Amino acid sequence: MKNRINEAAEKRFWEFVRKRQLAWFDSKILKTTPSYNDKIIESKRFCNIYRFLDRGTLYPIEKFLWYKKSITLENLIFQIATYRILNDPDTWENIGLSLNKFNPATFKSKASHFLKSGRKLYDGHSYMAFTRIITKKKGMKPIDRLTMAVEKLALKAKELSILLSTETNAEIALDAIRFLSPDVGIGKFCAFQILLDLTYPRIGALPLSPIDINQWVHFGPGSKKASLELNIDNPLTAAKILCSRQPKYFPFLIDLSGNIVKLSLPDIEGAMCEWFKYERAKVGGFSKKYRPISSRIWQPIKWYPPWISGKIKVNNFIPS
Repeated sequence: MKNRINEAAEKRFWEFVRKRQLAWFDSKILKTTPSYNDKIIESKRFCNIYRFLDRGTLYPIEKFLWYKKSITLENLIFQIATYRILNDPDTWENIGLSLNKFNPATFKSKASHFLKSGRKLYDGHSYMAFTRIITKKKGMKPIDRLTMAVEKLALKAKELSILLSTETNAEIALDAIRFLSPDVGIGKFCAFQILLDLTYPRIGALPLSPIDINQWVHFGPGSKKASLELNIDNPLTAAKILCSRQPKYFPFLIDLSGNIVKLSLPDIEGAMCEWFKYERAKVGGFSKKYRPISSRIWQPIKWYPPWISGKIKVNNFIPS
């Protein structure tokens, strides 16, 4: 079994992490587009090093976790999970419903109207579009599959909220999200993202989930391959080694106040996956091009979460 990390590969990993975070900081905080002497970083599309810096994650943080209006735990679970199934802030803004207002016919009508307007129902990375929502009823139209999945989620919201607010075992919590009913399931990647959202701070309260995200993480195929590139068979072992060896001389800056935040285990897993794409791109094996974020309608109030600095102070939001 391989358990001694390849130091040359590790150096390449950290160099990618440094450049990718610098590209985010320059673009979102400094509003500049300098050259990094790296055409791959400048032209290819990679996820952010910190998961909470993604636009798609900042949305549930702003919309649900740090919202002034009182929200029940089951409603929080329902809205975050439904949002993650769609994985698109612009779609949710048009068809999203709270649990107490959810009605399958209304939801389907809103989604159908949205489609007829010429808009895409799912984001390009949507879990639904890539069949992450799995039903045993073959031949269903996407709109019907979506409606059925959200309806089952509404029925399980209270049960899920009770379990997820007390369960400390990540794998048990993940399975609770995944297996909604005999005919609807949520794929592991989507379920893990929902679970991760529930570990972020809430305004004036602890995270909904008590799970320690630095003990276990769901590994995708990219991070598993990255682990082998690092000469380690077990991706969890590789991620924990990297997590413990975060080089202090890399300034992982988040904002202009100089906040430097340690990468969590899920951040490391995501970075491993993106680094593997980066390594593939060097030999022409990864071609996803950069798409300007300005092409999307909804934009976050700030490009970092409110618990970092610059607390949210507008309309329906409360500063901590």
